Amino acid sequence: MIELIKYNEKLSVLSILEQASFPDTISYKDYRSIEAIAEGIRSFDISGAELLGSVAAYGMLMALYAHDSGDFPVENVMRKAAALMIASNPAAGSIYNSVNSMLNAAKESGAKTSEEAKAIVFEEAKRFHETEKQASVKIGENGSFILEDGQTWLVIGNSGSLSSVGSGSVSSIFKRAKSENKNITVYVCETRPSYSGSRLTAWELQEEGISAVLITEATAGMLMRAGKIDGVMTGVQLLSSKGFALNDTGTYMLAVLAKYNSVPFYLALPSSSIVMTLAYDDELTVPERNAKELVKFFCKQEKPGIVKVYNPAVDITPPELIDGIITEKGYIEPRYSETIPELVAI
Repeated sequence: MIELIKYNEKLSVLSILEQASFPDTISYKDYRSIEAIAEGIRSFDISGAELLGSVAAYGMLMALYAHDSGDFPVENVMRKAAALMIASNPAAGSIYNSVNSMLNAAKESGAKTSEEAKAIVFEEAKRFHETEKQASVKIGENGSFILEDGQTWLVIGNSGSLSSVGSGSVSSIFKRAKSENKNITVYVCETRPSYSGSRLTAWELQEEGISAVLITEATAGMLMRAGKIDGVMTGVQLLSSKGFALNDTGTYMLAVLAKYNSVPFYLALPSSSIVMTLAYDDELTVPERNAKELVKFFCKQEKPGIVKVYNPAVDITPPELIDGIITEKGYIEPRYSETIPELVAI
């Protein structure tokens, strides 16, 4: 499995796989400051719902290491760093939980010096990173019961090892099913405009020996109507306490199509993507991607000014379209305003 992020403690450098050029080239970009990490997340050079939490954790650590020596107001530095990380992508639930984890660790430790605070936050960043790795394994174990031998499933985006610190959420379920000798075919939406489905998900499934068929998002409805899809499963970038889900643009469309065609629609995610302080859809933020991604196909200069562009990075799927949610803590049934808080409390 390709390692997505590597942290060099001596140099305080975070190296992250350049997803945009994968799989043509396998290369890493070095980030030496929290500001550089924030810009990488904001521009979507760094993406992946299950990756960003770990990235943000190390970003918080780098904010502390930017102060070479002597005591400084640790709490102030940490709070500014947390705000910067959340603002870089407010649609990433794992960032919220990651930075809160770092803040709480520093606060509860009773560290008397900045050096003690750095050591504590470093240990917490490693702990969060390892917890995310283990979560992906448990998601596979908890979700494989949904899949039956011979079924065909539909996915969008990438919720696998190329967008997480472990084996991913959705991909982990398919990998677990394969280990249980279930033959599953997966239709993969190419997921425009990032093409994370075609570049990452289809590649990963094939590498695992899982049958993958690449399609455009526009093909999904036809396949469902023809009875060729047994279920839809997607990852989640952020899940609210009431069950509203932010994920790659096109997810809501698939959920509506699934409901209309009586196809079950499931979410798979680590509990770190659940943000209990956000409840309803009007509280959620939808960031926009670069307009160049859409105009480059008909404008060689890639100048967005040729036409107005709306390029949302995510959309919002309401809870009434979701048939079930798989997490590392267990399976969540509908009545999400009750079942989500119950699961988070475990």
